Amino acid sequence: MSSPKCRECGKEISEDLRNCPHCDTPVNPNIPKYPTFGGSGWVMTVIGVLFITLIVGLLINMFVYQD
Repeated sequence: MSSPKCRECGKEISEDLRNCPHCDTPVNPNIPKYPTFGGSGWVMTVIGVLFITLIVGLLINMFVYQD
């Protein structure tokens, strides 16, 4: 009987393991494989900075221009 293969990296793993020793993917087939965001780190950083700038601008606008 052949050993099962990891669904992520494709390498053979032991049946009694909970995670693949090569890529740390859970072995249990009942756990769904969720999609991940494939963007690079700098894209998320730019989006985060823009979001924080927007929030700070709205707060400043709210307190400076009160009626």
